[in-house]
Amino acid sequence: MRVLFGLILFVFLILFSGSLLSAQESATSSVSVPSIEFRKYQGGHQDLKLPAEITDVSLAGQGRYLLIYMQSLRRVSVYDVNEVRIIKNLAMATDDALIVGGAAEMLVVNRSQNLLERWSLGTFQREAVKPLPVRGEVTRLDLGFDSCGPMKLTWKEVRSDLTLRGNPDRYFDLQTLEEVVAPEPYLVQKLSKEELEFNRKMGICSHPDYAISLPLRLNDKKRFPTGEGNTEHVSIFTRKPVKQLGYAEIAFMEHQDYSPLERLFTVRKRIYFIPQADQVLSIPFSSDRLHVSRLALRKLLEKEPPYLVVSSVPSKVCWRGQEWQYQLQLESSADDVSVELSAAPEGMQITESAKLTWRVPEDLQADQAFVILTLTPRGGKAKFQKFPLEVRDQ
Repeated sequence: MRVLFGLILFVFLILFSGSLLSAQESATSSVSVPSIEFRKYQGGHQDLKLPAEITDVSLAGQGRYLLIYMQSLRRVSVYDVNEVRIIKNLAMATDDALIVGGAAEMLVVNRSQNLLERWSLGTFQREAVKPLPVRGEVTRLDLGFDSCGPMKLTWKEVRSDLTLRGNPDRYFDLQTLEEVVAPEPYLVQKLSKEELEFNRKMGICSHPDYAISLPLRLNDKKRFPTGEGNTEHVSIFTRKPVKQLGYAEIAFMEHQDYSPLERLFTVRKRIYFIPQADQVLSIPFSSDRLHVSRLALRKLLEKEPPYLVVSSVPSKVCWRGQEWQYQLQLESSADDVSVELSAAPEGMQITESAKLTWRVPEDLQADQAFVILTLTPRGGKAKFQKFPLEVRDQ
């Protein structure tokens, strides 16, 4: 009888604990950063009208998704560059939220209830929520559309006289949502003064080798469209060396009226170049629509042949016990390019279609691995793609 009772109690505890985790949304989950394959956009100019004012946006999913927050609707709409449309509308629990996108997640700070949430970009479901250990006003979230964390949180302390005082940034792990120490300095990219000044004049690009400029004279009320229809021109650059490749057309921005919203929804977050998908995205200051236009990277490169460009960007984080994947994509004037895996951790393989896979050993001791791909066009000089892989525990 005691054995039967113990068995019933054991089963009850398992079922109860499972339902408790489901209700509270456990802050741990299996990690998965998919290898993104972009589709080239073949259309022309089009406007996607939004049902309310756009109050913030964030690029996510390694450049595939644009997260569009509309505060008045308590909604985040997900634009997919492959589908060229809004594919999901995610209901927020508050009209006072901050959002930021990563490689595989969206992080949300519910400021009215002081909560930190993680949403999957695979299922578009909320996976985890935890109380935020911050006693003050959260003012900004930083992560990176291809980042696996940690997330940087900027906040201000509310003092007894109701004034705000800035405090050191805090960092949170994307899987546990627990506070962690700041990344080691060697893991944080250092930019020169020239690079910082250059970035200040640029929008956001999903490829590290290219950049898209901001429009000129945004505070001039006499601005006028410079492109076909109600559009204007911005410049496309290579970064190293800094060189203008050509022009892109974006929605005519009109002129900028500074408001408190601009501190969050900055001009830089209104203009995007996704070269892997031949797509340029822009949001004018009316904040009522997303404008989509086509810019084929190959067309710009064809002006100065021969060329060989790696248009794909690998995820630079992998997890012990899981498979890491990367699909290499090229833009080349040569009709044939050989790809060789010149340096890689033991067990990494490459297919005939140039897809890299690596089942990361669970007992791997190293915290970092290095990959070198040698790309040789027929009759041309070899080019290399080199990148490190950070190895993490699940």
